[in-house]
Amino acid sequence: MNIKKTVSLFLSAVMLSFSLLSCGKKNSESVMKIAGYDVPMDIYRCIVITTRKNIENEYGDDVWNSSSAEKATSELQEGIRNNLIELYTVCALGADCGITPDDGYIQSQMTITKQDYIDELGGKNEFKEELKNTHMSEAAFEFILTNSIMIDEIYDHVAHSDEKYEDVDYLREVFAGDEFIRVKQILIGGEYSADEEKDLEKAQEIYSKLKNGADFDKLSQDYNNDLLMFSNDDGYYITRGSRDRAFEEAAFALDVGEISEIVKTDAGYSIIKRYEKSDEYIDTHLNELANEYYEALYTSLYEEKREEVTASADELPKSIDIMTLD
Repeated sequence: MNIKKTVSLFLSAVMLSFSLLSCGKKNSESVMKIAGYDVPMDIYRCIVITTRKNIENEYGDDVWNSSSAEKATSELQEGIRNNLIELYTVCALGADCGITPDDGYIQSQMTITKQDYIDELGGKNEFKEELKNTHMSEAAFEFILTNSIMIDEIYDHVAHSDEKYEDVDYLREVFAGDEFIRVKQILIGGEYSADEEKDLEKAQEIYSKLKNGADFDKLSQDYNNDLLMFSNDDGYYITRGSRDRAFEEAAFALDVGEISEIVKTDAGYSIIKRYEKSDEYIDTHLNELANEYYEALYTSLYEEKREEVTASADELPKSIDIMTLD
């Protein structure tokens, strides 16, 4: 799981990265509160319209008049709330780290990045048209850029919050210890799979072969949808907070040499094997593993804060019709 995100130069893609929206100064009337922050109407509007369009892209434009309308409406409400929670989790985590959207450096970087967007699109008129196409006010757009910079600043703050995180000997000890494990996986299915039921059947077939003594690496080469495993004899060195939670729980429950049962994750169906770590690999990939470690530290803090924000989030305002808001 990679929560630290990079903003795309294409504005419609940016709008899909809801966690990049910011909690900066209020730019329109507040419609609700999350974790003590006012949610401005134009930010709320952005998220409602974009979430609604995502559901229409998945189910079809006529979904609201179909037999799936009730399910889609429930998904819309949940999606709006979740996206708002992710938005204000970044705000709350930034506040914990002493990082605010009004910081001079962050604002200067936002101004520079905004001008880069305008230049990339061809000028101010094109910029305004793109804002219209993505249902954003200019202030909401600035919020997005501000928060993307805040995310990078929070990440750097976490990575350098303790001197030991920069000590090579300490890091080497962490990577060699119980916080990191080495695994390989056989992934069946994935993002472009068309038949989840067949994926599960194939995973069950492979799992049965493994239980009967088949070689994991051989089956990995024959069936794996994880393309990185074809050129990666070392597998993955992972720590908690760096992968899908279900994957991590299964992987860390294994002893060296053990194979997991079939694990359902967002990526598909995984069968995981744990391997002995290599000191030589750790020394050679120290910087890479350090980045993985920093990412995990950030993710863990983010997830803890997200739980707090979720508990404090108000319900969606009943006075606003999310089906007709435009």
